[in-house]
Amino acid sequence: MTPSTNPVPAPADLPQSRREGEWRRAIEDGARALVVCRAGRSLDEVAAVLRLLDAGVPVVLVDRPNGQQSEHAVETLDATHVFEGGMLRRLRERRAGSVHRDRMVTLPTSGSSGHPKYVSLSAESVMGNAASVATTLGLADDDVGVTTLSPAYSYGLSNVLAHATAGGTMLCVDDSIASERFWERIRDGAATSLAFAASSAPLVLTALRRSMMPGTLRRIMFAGGGVDRRLVPDLYRETSRSGASLHLMYGQTEAGPRIAISAPDTERMEWGTVGAGIHGVRTRVVNSHGGEQRAGREGGIQVASPYVMAGYSRSADDLSSPRERIHWLDTGDRGRRDVTGRLWVSGRADDERKVSGYRTDLASVGDEAESVFGCTATALAGRHAVTVCLETADRIPPDHPQVADLARRVNLPIELIRIITMEELPRGAGGKVDRVGLAERAGLVATETGEEN
Repeated sequence: MTPSTNPVPAPADLPQSRREGEWRRAIEDGARALVVCRAGRSLDEVAAVLRLLDAGVPVVLVDRPNGQQSEHAVETLDATHVFEGGMLRRLRERRAGSVHRDRMVTLPTSGSSGHPKYVSLSAESVMGNAASVATTLGLADDDVGVTTLSPAYSYGLSNVLAHATAGGTMLCVDDSIASERFWERIRDGAATSLAFAASSAPLVLTALRRSMMPGTLRRIMFAGGGVDRRLVPDLYRETSRSGASLHLMYGQTEAGPRIAISAPDTERMEWGTVGAGIHGVRTRVVNSHGGEQRAGREGGIQVASPYVMAGYSRSADDLSSPRERIHWLDTGDRGRRDVTGRLWVSGRADDERKVSGYRTDLASVGDEAESVFGCTATALAGRHAVTVCLETADRIPPDHPQVADLARRVNLPIELIRIITMEELPRGAGGKVDRVGLAERAGLVATETGEEN
């Protein structure tokens, strides 16, 4: 078996850096150190993250290719070390105070670009959430997961730690899931659990239909955004046919990160729910005045749990501060709970915009556009029109009948809908559409609040 597909070893067996002295010094410094770890999916990188967490060294996790974000984290948060290219490099003594134990793990928020917002969590929160995920999914010591996402993403980190807390194994596979090599390696490694970003659903469905999955497969999980609702029924059927279960997961970095996981429901086929809150997590849906909504009524989704973040860290001094008092975390999402307590997420609360006097739900416009045009779509708001970005090589003229159909469905005048087509929408490494990059390519300017002008 090649190094990139070896199981993650126990901390005592982790590979030694060529500068082992730097590792010893960082570990001895403990909370006085802060390591910016540029982490990918390789064995050395995943092992380095586990070693730092096991040693109690505060860490900022940044995706390997994102050098700009790494530099920003070093300067903004006053890092003492950088891990990259398999080596730990010392930069300086920390000028700010020691990192508080409530903020031992710091990650950029999902979809961050430019100057990111950092979320800080305690090690206990991250590990407790991972243990709850492992229990909910029924992970065991004979389970074999795969590094489909870097641990620099909260979903990727949760995937690694959930298998670790269950005593399982991780296959560190750095190949793209679009490559045949990826599927060969997970078959050779007898993978049992596969965690994918929602944007990968079409590739996963193709792999299921072509019988590319390992025969040892027990479960497939999706998170990191909503799975295209048109694919969910086929995903359930094909996963069930392969003898595995399908789980839709809901969470966000601020929540530690997993909030809810759907139970396999192949008989009733109630597609769309992300399930009930995992162990230790309470959810509620509230109206605009903060009052709790009854079952079936839509509102803002809030979460309470011991796993919720300590707070945002915008500076080095923030990392020295204890946990903020967050009783109910406002997720910024909208949805409803059914009578059984299961959660149904409908979109972002901040997807509502007023365009030329028309109040518009951008998530709904995007969903309807996908239904009309049969491709991935994202809607952005400008001052005078809603820009609908389609992932297709086809050109769609303004007077096309499908544009009129979309306008009718979303109750907007056709002149307020602007269609832009791209062969590929810009995405972050986690698979989500990069709305800031998309706004720039569409000739819009994205503000800090997410509005496009």
